[in-house]
Amino acid sequence: MLKKEAHVEYPHSETIRNYHNIIVSNLDAETITAECNFTAYRTKREVIDTFVGKQMYEVVRKNEKLAIKKKKVILNLDSLRPHGKISLIL
Repeated sequence: MLKKEAHVEYPHSETIRNYHNIIVSNLDAETITAECNFTAYRTKREVIDTFVGKQMYEVVRKNEKLAIKKKKVILNLDSLRPHGKISLIL
């Protein structure tokens, strides 16, 4: 574990995220809900992996600011092939 290569993210990958079809509801309620579709691109060692899915949020007001109370990410993939593993934060 002392080698840099022992970690999954060495060298570190680059990620780009796009958010689409954002729907916000319950703006006057205590908990605001939001959902969107996303596409996340991960590049590492000249390989690009694409992840698509849906994110759902519950947001609350705290001290006149918005804070995420709950976040749920659902990937729309039949399997992790050819990816094999997910080592990025969505």
